[in-house]
Amino acid sequence: MRAAAVDWLLQFVPALAGNEPTEADASAVIAAYDALDSFAGELGAKLNRQVTLDVLFRSLQSYYERATSAVAAAAEHAAEAMQAGPGRDRIGGTRVSG
Repeated sequence: MRAAAVDWLLQFVPALAGNEPTEADASAVIAAYDALDSFAGELGAKLNRQVTLDVLFRSLQSYYERATSAVAAAAEHAAEAMQAGPGRDRIGGTRVSG
């Protein structure tokens, strides 16, 4: 029964792949990938066998990589803005008024 549920879930992969997330979806993509990883581990333990959700992981992999890069870049930009001080930004190491 559980294996049938996994097969049912996997039929939706083509639909997922057709809906490319935007940069605004980055945190949701990361959460989905992490949840899938956790789900795969728990499902494998419950079924007492290795469960392969590779098709889902492959569908999410490129989105996950872009999302983690986008989040890291945003965090870096925020850190640079904090170092520059309130109401100011850095261009080429020189402070400029905003």
